[in-house]
Amino acid sequence: MPPADEAFTGISAGGWHSCGTTVPPDWRVVCWGPDAHRPANPPADLAFYWVSAGFRHSCGVTPARTGGQIACWGANDLGQATPPADLAFARVSAGGYHTCGLRHPDSGVQCWGSDERGQTDAPSGAFTVLSAGLLHTCGVRRSDGRVQCWGSNEFGQASPPASPPEAGTTGAGAGSAPMKSPFPDMIWEPAALTKNDYNSHNLNPNMPHGPRFTVRGFWIDKTEVTVNDFKQCVEE
Repeated sequence: MPPADEAFTGISAGGWHSCGTTVPPDWRVVCWGPDAHRPANPPADLAFYWVSAGFRHSCGVTPARTGGQIACWGANDLGQATPPADLAFARVSAGGYHTCGLRHPDSGVQCWGSDERGQTDAPSGAFTVLSAGLLHTCGVRRSDGRVQCWGSNEFGQASPPASPPEAGTTGAGAGSAPMKSPFPDMIWEPAALTKNDYNSHNLNPNMPHGPRFTVRGFWIDKTEVTVNDFKQCVEE
């Protein structure tokens, strides 16, 4: 059960555990659920502004003032909890047996862990959002807002629609109409709602670094990507 006396800015649900980031200035990660592989045992000496819970491991990103480093904990049998030590990141997504992060400041994708189906063979280029599933990964390209996926594609989960819906139509896509914001006139970072096989979800407003914009009643260029093991879609 989540602690009743904590306030959170982000939450992510993994295989059998969940983790959340507490409100500043603490920026702590609090996890709950079974801890057989220690995925619910985050390091107590680090501050995190972003957390992602995978199947049996979890990862978090430290604030920019401390280097934007990724720390992971839990199962590491295939290297999924061993991030690169010499890179700075803005985002991380923990999948089944692999993990991917958005590098800072170039917004390129870096992945590690199992590459059984090519799920860590990230394409070149800049991305705004990414989400790691069980055996595949998807991201939103910065250049055109389109989804690009790599890895397992047995069920078409790595083959996103070729064209987004027209602006103003019902449904989602990079071309859909902007959504009315429930918090107008605030500074927001693009909110990344990610789902993998284990229904992970992360929402962090007012982060210390990364792309930000002013909301005047609408989200502008808001791009979100959701992924599970058998499908993916872009949602507004």
